[in-house]
Amino acid sequence: MHHKIITRVSMVLAVLCLFVAAAFAWLVSPAQVALATSSDATSAGAEDMLFVKYCGGCHTQDEMLAILRKDDDLAGNADSMQQFLKRHGKSSDEQDAQIVAALKELAADR
Repeated sequence: MHHKIITRVSMVLAVLCLFVAAAFAWLVSPAQVALATSSDATSAGAEDMLFVKYCGGCHTQDEMLAILRKDDDLAGNADSMQQFLKRHGKSSDEQDAQIVAALKELAADR
């Protein structure tokens, strides 16, 4: 009789554990994460999100700003950075231009 109670309690706990795991997976699904990040993205700006999406995995913003400020030739460095992004990145030419324009604006402000 005692082993039946233990078996039933174990089964109930196993089902509860599976239910909690499924609920967690549903709550942290990519769609939910995208919704959470998109609300932050609108306040951060589209250019910043482009930088994070296409460049932020490997490069920091400070690193890119230092490259733009090198030799006090902001326009020339911006052109060479845009050419680099054409070859290197997965973004479109329009997105490359937006990224470089935002970085150029930040470099001029600082």
